[in-house]
Amino acid sequence: MVNLNKFRNALIQKSPFYYGWTVIGSIWVVTFFSVTFATPSFSVLVGPITDEFGWNRTLFAGAISVATIIGAPAGIVIGRMLDRYGTRSMLTLATLAMGASLILLALAQNLFMFYLAVFLGRALSGTVIMLGGTVAVANWFVLRRKPVLAVLLLANYVGIIVLPVSFVLVFGGSDWRQALWILGIITTASAIIPWLLIAAKRPEDVGLLPDGINDLTSDFKDNSEGLIEENWTPTHAVRTRSFWFITLATMAVMATMGSQLHRLPFFLENGLNPGITSLYVVCLVLGMSSGGFLVSILGRWVPDRLLLAAVVLAGALLLFLITAIPANKAVVLYAYGDGFVVGSTLTLMPTMLANYFGRREVGAIRGLAHSLMMCANAAGAIIPSLVYDFWGGSYAPAFTGIGVCLVAGAVFAAMATKPKRLVITT
Repeated sequence: MVNLNKFRNALIQKSPFYYGWTVIGSIWVVTFFSVTFATPSFSVLVGPITDEFGWNRTLFAGAISVATIIGAPAGIVIGRMLDRYGTRSMLTLATLAMGASLILLALAQNLFMFYLAVFLGRALSGTVIMLGGTVAVANWFVLRRKPVLAVLLLANYVGIIVLPVSFVLVFGGSDWRQALWILGIITTASAIIPWLLIAAKRPEDVGLLPDGINDLTSDFKDNSEGLIEENWTPTHAVRTRSFWFITLATMAVMATMGSQLHRLPFFLENGLNPGITSLYVVCLVLGMSSGGFLVSILGRWVPDRLLLAAVVLAGALLLFLITAIPANKAVVLYAYGDGFVVGSTLTLMPTMLANYFGRREVGAIRGLAHSLMMCANAAGAIIPSLVYDFWGGSYAPAFTGIGVCLVAGAVFAAMATKPKRLVITT
């Protein structure tokens, strides 16, 4: 029988510089498969499932909304558990359970089984796996935190494109049960990767320092000040204005992310050629993926809070201008910008929280913000629907309202300076 500790220790000793990247690589694989329950990927199942059961679209979409709202408070508990038990055990168990939820979905024979499977899968992918990945990056990297987080988030964006396309090409969109069976088995099997490769919560537990270095006499010596951190407790963090400014700014972006569900219907109603919809989704994802990398580069010269403020303000301008965008191929440029705002924010927010409040209890702190973010995300999806139904069939007032929230978020982001503490620990 293979001794896992010896295997991991041998890996660490052989290539300590790259061990942190091994950790991120294992999480990357798990994150890729978790995208099955993301709205863009899951939308490919709308037709096959509603046709088989004779449900309307409201019943189908309701599962996503209910799962998001009910699962949001779980972030508070999950964040603390990640700090206590580490990413390895939490991600392994979550991936096993998510694979089981996919298999349960494949076996669904009624609305209750469908809602139960979606709730479990959505809660696991949106809390344990999403939080687990960002917490791992915060713990293993300091100097390279933003670019590594952008690499990890790339798993989401690649999955959003690859999984639906694979589903349609291989199964033709009809044999959805077989597709979910296979995906469930593969997802369950991928749980072995973090179990094998992740040895500890933090690099210090295995004799390393963040960013994969094991000696301050390395090339990072001149930047070693970046390894000195202030470690805050969640109780003290939530008492700072900066925590709330960062959270409120991100909530505004999560609301606009939720409202992306209605972008295509808006453009289609205004005459967009349905053949452009696939290109629209691709450009949206390309914007998300490139946003994280660009802010990582700009972060060398521009403070993160100002970058976040600029990105959030750009999101507001996009929403204010949406009614002026012609319903032709120009919408793909709009999609890119829309995605860029989200991708940049999802890179900057976890980085800022970790940089401001340290790594020791970053899971709990991140979990508190995550719960509020998910509530904003759900509201961003629901409010435009209500406005559309009760405001004469127009999305414009809802988009304008969310744009105003983004302007306020940009102001909050700009004011989110790093808080000061009297006691500094390393």
